[in-house]
Parts: sequence; structure tokens; C-alpha cells
Amino acid sequence: MQRYTQASATPLTAEAIQEHWNDRARAFGNPHPRLRAIANLVASLPGGPGTLLDLGCGPATLGTMLPSGTDYFGVDIVGDVMPVDTSPDHFAVADLNRGEEPFPGRRFDVVVVSGMFEYIRDPSAFIGLLARKVRPGGHLILTYMNRRNYRELRERMLGRVYSYPDPHLNFIPVMQAVALLRAHRFVIMRTSMITSDYRLLPAKPILWHFPLNIVARQFLFVCRLEPGS
Repeated sequence: MQRYTQASATPLTAEAIQEHWNDRARAFGNPHPRLRAIANLVASLPGGPGTLLDLGCGPATLGTMLPSGTDYFGVDIVGDVMPVDTSPDHFAVADLNRGEEPFPGRRFDVVVVSGMFEYIRDPSAFIGLLARKVRPGGHLILTYMNRRNYRELRERMLGRVYSYPDPHLNFIPVMQAVALLRAHRFVIMRTSMITSDYRLLPAKPILWHFPLNIVARQFLFVCRLEPGS
């Protein structure tokens, strides 16, 4: 299935959509550069990862890359690609766009959101959910697709849209995403940019508008959740 199409997408059956997401999840069975960078960041967190929730875990590839002793939990919209020995205590199927909260009432030392924030319809509600899943003083690692990347701008100028059922629903500017994180008590500790060839480079907030908005394919945030009032 091609990423872009000239015409508006034709709705597919529920079975076709399910199989599409299964295929996408299988594609992440081998660690890609972004996931390797996230694993290294998790390993460097002060105090170690402890309990870790991986939202959009697919086949739980990240779980195989973490330090020994990490208590790994995975969530995805599909369950067919999860490890065969999955435990309902550690793996869950949930559609976050429908308000389904995985592991309700439980908080984690680290929450990872890799490659799925752009599929969220209500970014503010989603960041609020993350604030409920990260324990106070815990960490969030989040990647965010930059829709002002020159390749993305070029495709939109040519009138191309994302193919269904793989739409990027979240088109908010990166600084708006930053504002949402801060509004929910997340302190941004580290930022990086992921280039179109998937190199991970340091990025300073003062440079987010220009020129990084042109060359950055994605941004990566490491945040800490401040205790509530």
C-alpha cells in the first residue's frame, strides 16, 4: 500500500484495516534506527527504567533491547503480532482514539510513544492520558512527526494525501505539541531531531522554527513529569 495517493482514500473494510495494521506492526520486528536510539535513551535514564510502558509496541521489539530487569509492558491497537507468550498482565490491546485506557489506574516509571503520536485525533486528551500513566518524577520518551519537513510540504503542495487506513491525523505544529506537554506538567529534558535519512542529531528549542523545521523528519523528546499541585 503506497504512502501517498492523489485522490481521497476509499473506505476499506474493518478486516482490511486490521490486516494493514498487522502488516505495519510486523515491519517493526527488526530494530530500526529510531528504536535503537530510544533503547539507548532508556538505558541512560537516572535510576534505570524500572517499569516501562510501550504504547504502540507492535511485536514488542523494544522489550528485547532494554536493560536486564526492566519490567516491560506493551500496548497496541492489534494483538496478532504480539509475542506468543504474552501475559494479559503485561500486554493489552487498546484503541487510544476511542478513549480506551490500558492498565487503568497503573502508573509507570517510563512511558515510550514511538511513531504513533501522529495517529492520535485529540493530542491534548492523549497528553493528558500520558500524564496519568507516568508516575510523578518518571519519564516520557516521545517522537513527533514534523509536518513542516520539506518532503512533507512538497507532497502536500502536489495535492497528495496519505493513503487510508494509514492517515497522519495529528498535524499540529511542533511548538504546539511542546506547549501541550508543558501544560500537563512535563518538563522537556532533552530534544533531538531525526533527519530524513534517520540520523539522530541534537536539537535546541530555539532552532525548532528554522532551519530544523525544514530538515527534521521527526523530533524526539525526553520529558520528566513534575508532581501535581
